Amino acid sequence: MMSATIKNTVTDAILARRSVRAYLDRQITDEELNTVLESGIWAPTARNQQEIDFYVLRDRKHIDSLSEKFSAFAKKDKVQDLSFGAPVLILLYGKSGARFMEMDAGIAVENMAIAAQSLGLSSVIVGCFKEFMESEEGRKYSESIGVPEGHSFCISIAIGHGAETGKAPPRREGRIFSV
Repeated sequence: MMSATIKNTVTDAILARRSVRAYLDRQITDEELNTVLESGIWAPTARNQQEIDFYVLRDRKHIDSLSEKFSAFAKKDKVQDLSFGAPVLILLYGKSGARFMEMDAGIAVENMAIAAQSLGLSSVIVGCFKEFMESEEGRKYSESIGVPEGHSFCISIAIGHGAETGKAPPRREGRIFSV
């Protein structure tokens, strides 16, 4: 592994962050949500185009509706809760065909995950329903929450108070090369 590293609050949050897939039935505060969203909005974007939009689902019926539609599309035996019980699910969309849309969304969602960790919240980045969101039924769902035509789903993040602590799998060796 690597030798000595510098520790600070930012690196501590990065190294402590885990994907959590079980949450307490407790809403996050408006201030916590605003801090997470602000961290996403301030993420760098290619050519400073700022083409990523953030759709916040805090109402359980919206999250459940999306989960039910996805599960039917994927022919799941039971409904897969796309937020894993978290009280907030943030969907990131970008202009369809924008060259760096996925990269920009990935940077924004990681900023939000680290911000959530720094606030004592848990998160899990969820992208498994992208194929559904690109289907006719998924586009209808996007329209129902106000996503304009010409925008595509990129990725999402569930945020809340974790009911568990994610486990850190070991890091694979031999991934750093000095040239």
